[in-house]
Amino acid sequence: MTKFKAVLSLILILSLFLAACSKQPQEVTTAPSGISALDTDVEQNALKLPFSVNDSLNPFFALSEVNSQLDAVLFQPLYKIDSNYNEVPVLASNGVVKGNLITVTLNEAFFSDKSRITSEDVVYSFTKASESPAYGTLLSSIKSALVRDMSTVVFEMVSNNEFALSLLTFPIVKNMTAEDEDTVPVGSGPFVMADSNTLKKSSVNKNAKLERIELVDVSKAINEAYVLQTGDISFCFDSLHGGAYNKINAVTRSVLMNNLVYLGFNSSNRALADPNVRAAIACAVDIEKIAQNAYGGNAVASRLPFNPNWSKSKDVNAVLNAASTLSYLDKSGYNKLGFDSILSNGETLLEFKLLVNKDNKFRLEAAQMISQALNDLGMKVTVNAVSFESYSSAVEKGSFDMYIGEVKLGADMNLDTFFFEDGLCSIGIDTEGESALAYSEVLSSNMTVEAFSGVFMRDIPFAPLCFRTGVAAYLRGVNLNIETDKWYSNIEQWSY
Repeated sequence: MTKFKAVLSLILILSLFLAACSKQPQEVTTAPSGISALDTDVEQNALKLPFSVNDSLNPFFALSEVNSQLDAVLFQPLYKIDSNYNEVPVLASNGVVKGNLITVTLNEAFFSDKSRITSEDVVYSFTKASESPAYGTLLSSIKSALVRDMSTVVFEMVSNNEFALSLLTFPIVKNMTAEDEDTVPVGSGPFVMADSNTLKKSSVNKNAKLERIELVDVSKAINEAYVLQTGDISFCFDSLHGGAYNKINAVTRSVLMNNLVYLGFNSSNRALADPNVRAAIACAVDIEKIAQNAYGGNAVASRLPFNPNWSKSKDVNAVLNAASTLSYLDKSGYNKLGFDSILSNGETLLEFKLLVNKDNKFRLEAAQMISQALNDLGMKVTVNAVSFESYSSAVEKGSFDMYIGEVKLGADMNLDTFFFEDGLCSIGIDTEGESALAYSEVLSSNMTVEAFSGVFMRDIPFAPLCFRTGVAAYLRGVNLNIETDKWYSNIEQWSY
């Protein structure tokens, strides 16, 4: 295992299992009194956004989600991501990916102090971002950034990645202004700090419709939704990562996130080593019912391991249905009744344990639905619902037949976490198998996403179930534009 892969694996462990754990309640306190949630922000005369006073507003030191998300308000990236997960140039005027190199040319743009943004600022920002909690995982596949000239930067990747431009979403700050967690760096975003709790429209970046934003500390509140319902903030976002939906008395909209929920297989299991058995299981699982019933409609079903909105896979036909289940079992030879009427090939029974974190209601219900569907088919699947700690340990050690997992993908839809030998989600997967080799060809531009999808649907190294949605909640009168779970990436278009 290389040092880089070891670090990547540890980062992926944190990403996967944080998603599995229920949200811990914060200190309970009474939110400050405010206007009724039925009133509008027009009457407040300012958009009020949540933040934590106990956390940094420096994007490279921020730990909380509410503070990390504010980087799009104060800073600009080279690229941002639209609703189809296409990269949209912001500070970049041109970007070219060739082999393991990314060459980016900058627009003529300026920081809020009116100094020009140069390639030195980009390299500095990349260095800080790659070491940060918010961007370290996203940028772990990029080894270095070098100045070619004043307006050109060259990034070197660990390996080829055709879709690497969508990784360049980290905030660009002025060189040497992000050294201290207590200092807000100089940026080029639509807003600048007026004081510790107020943002004002930038005099350089004048695209914002709003003139002022107030930051409201929610660090001691029960949750942001409670503060929203008192009217003390104008907006909040619930990622539903705790596995339950709590109704919010406000205007809401669903936002598709890039969190893939999947059924993992352990190919060291004799039966599950057979792709026909894996395909039969995938066919038997009704992913639409899982999205609608187990997840309460807070998910979008997907047979492919790519976000359903991704432009590069939107038109790919990925069909598996229950009618194909028996044909896959016939191909594998598991069409005989063995002990206790369990399907068998004459030697091995289709008898499995399905591991799930019992603290996540969404996944627990999904596991029960999967178990029931497979038992109805003639298999014997027992749900092994355990604590977060036991779940984490079992997945890490490969102590499972099947498990329900979740991972947040990057905007490039990179699947290295499944197909790299040291990726946590690769446990139980043949990292030199048909799908892994095909995916390597995709990243090298030697295979299309559609062709890879055909290989994946034949091999089924793991079975995608759905992509989760989050809930954006806001007061009446707030006009917002949210395309992805980067909430404020279009903050300049928000109004009230």
